[in-house]
Order: sequence, then structure tokens, then C-alpha cells
Amino acid sequence: MKRISLLLASLLLLAGCTAPAQSTASAPAETAATQAPAANAGDVHMLTNRYDGGQYRTLSTPYYPDCVRKIDYATATAQSMCQISGCRHDSESCPAYGSGVFYQDGDVLLHSYRVNSDGNPDREVLSRYAPDATAAPLFTLSAHTADFDLSDDCLAADDQYYYFVASTTLIGTGPICEGSPAQIPDAAPGEPVTGEGDFLFRADKSTGELTNLADLGSVLEDTSYWYLATAGEQKLYFYGTAINDVFPLVSCYDLVSQEYTLLPEYSDKYGFFAGGYYLKPDTLQGTLTAIDPITGQSTLLTDAFPTGEDLIYTVKSFCDGWVLSYSSYDGENRVEHQFFRAPDGTLTELPQQMYCDARGSQPVYIWDIQNGMVFLQYDYRSDSYPGFDYDGNPCMWENISDVCGIIPLQDLLAGSQNYRELTYD
Repeated sequence: MKRISLLLASLLLLAGCTAPAQSTASAPAETAATQAPAANAGDVHMLTNRYDGGQYRTLSTPYYPDCVRKIDYATATAQSMCQISGCRHDSESCPAYGSGVFYQDGDVLLHSYRVNSDGNPDREVLSRYAPDATAAPLFTLSAHTADFDLSDDCLAADDQYYYFVASTTLIGTGPICEGSPAQIPDAAPGEPVTGEGDFLFRADKSTGELTNLADLGSVLEDTSYWYLATAGEQKLYFYGTAINDVFPLVSCYDLVSQEYTLLPEYSDKYGFFAGGYYLKPDTLQGTLTAIDPITGQSTLLTDAFPTGEDLIYTVKSFCDGWVLSYSSYDGENRVEHQFFRAPDGTLTELPQQMYCDARGSQPVYIWDIQNGMVFLQYDYRSDSYPGFDYDGNPCMWENISDVCGIIPLQDLLAGSQNYRELTYD
């Protein structure tokens, strides 16, 4: 089961470091846990794919295998996270194969990935990273759990546990998740149980033991998929939408009281989450406001955007500041303008564009900004290769891939396009 897109889901950014805020207002275990959830150890926080000086990311190119790589901003290099001599990075025997996600948890690297074996449905695995593929999974979600959201911002942690949302398709009977006491209801003879639901799980860092903490759909009927949005002060916040409503929803699970509640104050019609902040765009007033749900602090990001009902505002949050944009329809295409917002509130338009025959012109796509360096996709590359058409006749196929690189933030703000293209091992 694939997760459906939420309202303005394309606006969700890569969860990076906490952006500066200017306030203008106020080994795996399979045994089920049967006891009540204990209070968490230490404060809870989001994990990301970033480290100081770079990030871990799956990059796909026509020349190099599709695997997780360590991106170093200082050297503009992309090094495979596999260190097995002679490995081709093209099978599950490679520890970095495919489109997995890495998370930095202090000195520990976690690897989340999907496996398929012996004809069984895909299973989601979280393991501690080992460069020679010797690490055993910390936990494995069962075939009943169809989607552990493999994004860059779906995992939270405290001193003792990891927290995540798993979306399930309920078919037949049995445990929802290996190590979970949550059970799929028994079906009448000849009538398999089907259904969907999102559940909050925690995994013990030492044993991998899983506990089902909450049914996220319990706060409101007819809800669509829930996403882990942010975490802090021993609370987890989730973002979703109602199936029969256009309004987004925000809910909260308190790890101390073990209470799960809906937060109606965040049900703005056009609101969305980005980088741990709840964003309220007002295209009639030309304003963008960011609210930290953990502290309640409100930050006016801009009050100078153009106004109009056809406008769409987007936001990305990074260590060094924010990237804001607005787009409008010119009768044929949607034209987007992109800006960098410095910590002092200064807006600088970023004129850099990239072009692709299949996509037209659009702003460069910024993946990260930290320590004065920008990691971005700044071009497309088109490559032709021989193959066969659907009738078996020889033909040439075209493959379009991203071109990524590094540029100093000050150069980007000055309008430069002097990017350093990533080099691959």
C-alpha cells in the first residue's frame, strides 16, 4: 500500500537542523510486549539523514549504482556506504543497495530499507549500519505492515527508544507487527479481514522489542494517513488529513501521560508542516507564518509576497535559514520564484534555474544549507542507450537523471551558477 499524498504534500521539506526563529509574536526481538508502555527516557527529538558537514542520501545516476551515499560538502564527493571489496551495489547483499534511508543518532548510524525474499511481500527493516552488511536487523515489520514511511524525517528517538509510524493493510489474522501485541481481528470463515490504519510504534534501542503505543486513527474517524511531523519535550506530533475534509489535521501523543489527542488549533485550511514547523500561508495577505508546536512560538517569515487566489506558497527549513517560494499560473505553465530568508529576515531572490525538455524551466532544487554550503540539484542530464521497443525492434531509449553539486551560500545569493558537481566513488 502506497501512502497517498496529503494536501500540499509536495511542500513537505527535508527535515534538517532546527532553523533560526525570529519571533514576531508570542539483534531483532520477536516477543510481544504485554505490559503498559513505560515513560520514555530523556527528551524525544527527530532524527535526520544529516551530519555536521553533509548528509546521507540515495542518489540515482545512469553511471553509478542506485545506493545510499555519504555526501561531503567540503569535497563535493558522494561515497558509497558499502565497503565490501568488489561489490557491485546491485543486490540486497550490499548494505547500501537500493533506496534506503540513513539516520544519524549520536554516534550510531541507522539504516532503514525494504527487503523482498522467497516471494513474500516487502518487509521494512531498521538496522544499525555495518559497512560489510554484518549487522542484524534491529527490527523487521511483518508483511501485514505494508508501509513504514521511508522518508528523511519519519523517525524520532530518546535515550532508550525509537518512535515511528507504520501504515498497515489488514488482511487475514495475526500480529500487525512482529513483536507487537496489536492483533488483526479474526475473520469469519471465508471472509478475510481487510482495512487500513496508522499506528505509532516504539522500538527498544537495545533489544529491538516493538510496542504499539497508539492507533492514530482513533482521534477522528475517516482519517487518511498520518505522518510523524516533529518531536520535543516528550511529545510526538503527527500530520494528516481527513478523507472527507480538505482541512489538515494535527495530533499529539504525550509520552509521559500516554494520552493521544487532536489539536484543533492547527486545522487551518491551507496549513501544512515543514521541517518541524506548522506553516500558515495567506495568499490574500501575502504572508507566511511558521509556528513551532512544541513551544508555541510564532515567526512571520514574510509579509511581502504577491497576493492572489491562484498563488501557491512553499517553505523549506535548514540550519542556515529558510527557502521560501511562490508560484503562479501564466496560462500555460506554473512559474515559480524562489527566495532565501536569512536569520535576520532578509529575503534574497534566487534566480538560478534549470531546464529539462520533459519538465521545462524550474528553480534549482535545494537539498540542504548548513555551515554556509548549499547541496542542490542544479541540472538534468539526458543520456541515450540502446534497447528494444515493445515490439522487439532495436531502438534508443532516453534516460533523464539529476545533476547534483555544491556551492557556497554567498555565491548562490549573488546569482552565481558556479556549482561543483558531485564526484562518485
